[in-house]
Amino acid sequence: MIAIFVIIRWWDATGGKGKMKLLKNLIVLTLIALLVVGCSSDKPTEGSNKIDDLKVVFVPSRDAKDIKEQTEPLKQLLIDELKKEGYEVAKVSIDTLTNYEAAGEALVSGSAHVGLIPGGTYAAYSEKGVKVILASTRNGLKYDSEKPMDWNTGEANENNTDIVTYYRGIIIAGPSEKGQALANKVKNNQELTWEDVSTAVWCLASLTSGSGYQYPAVWLKDRFDKTFADMPETSRVESGGYPGAANKMALGQCDVAPGYNDFRMDNAENWVKEWGKQNIWTETAVIGVTDKIQNDTVSVSAKIVDDKLAGAIANAFINLAKTEAGATAIKIYNHNGYSKVTDADYEGAKKVNKLVQEANK
Repeated sequence: MIAIFVIIRWWDATGGKGKMKLLKNLIVLTLIALLVVGCSSDKPTEGSNKIDDLKVVFVPSRDAKDIKEQTEPLKQLLIDELKKEGYEVAKVSIDTLTNYEAAGEALVSGSAHVGLIPGGTYAAYSEKGVKVILASTRNGLKYDSEKPMDWNTGEANENNTDIVTYYRGIIIAGPSEKGQALANKVKNNQELTWEDVSTAVWCLASLTSGSGYQYPAVWLKDRFDKTFADMPETSRVESGGYPGAANKMALGQCDVAPGYNDFRMDNAENWVKEWGKQNIWTETAVIGVTDKIQNDTVSVSAKIVDDKLAGAIANAFINLAKTEAGATAIKIYNHNGYSKVTDADYEGAKKVNKLVQEANK
């Protein structure tokens, strides 16, 4: 504002006869300076460990309202843990974005410092300025077979005490007439055909979702040498996240929904109370199981997070997960802790992402 005042005084003093080019240059420089000042609080200046607003983004794999409520304690936990690492954080903002790509773009642009994103989303943005620092760990499940029928016992797939760094994607047939036709073929040990699956309506997550799109696409490629791009547009419905996929499947708006291995466990209550069904374990069936998928990541923006801050953030998440409040806050994503990883740990995810991107050109 001072610079603008100086320009105005200068213009008055010269009677408006100054060179217009010089005026334009001064205005441009002033605007640039203002933008720099406005953005500087997001990235600590050299020699400073102060952050005005640490921005954390989540993907919509759960209901945004639930994520907001359960992760609220993370704000103060991150402030406290980062203080131990030597950083003074005045505020932590947490937002659940509209889709997976929005989270990746936020990290690329530097409008967010930290993103809790799937391995597939990381793979898609790893060469654009997103850096992985942690992988989540989680409890295993009672059912973890490559055979679909092993999952269809009619009973809940509960967690066990195993600690794993991967999960499987499952392809679920819903209670619609078409969904049950697919389920019955699998239950009768009959092979599904491309005609079977391509004429069903699929509720699909974002293109970079591991279990909601990418690994199921590879599953299709392995079995039929085709993928979602080869299906009619009428066979593909945007799910809006896993709760949305479960909702649409319950209402018969789609026949099939791919998701993570505890998709049904996480939506079992709403299946009955919100969507008027009776039992998700008996009214749905697993018709396909994908390869193992690397666990979700904690990734950072290379644009505004340097190596020192990245290390501090990694330590903060590892330590807060060991507290009761932290464990409760991250449970919404079925995380029970974090382990340090590098880009090399996600080579498999990159190969899958490349295959999916090429198939959708």
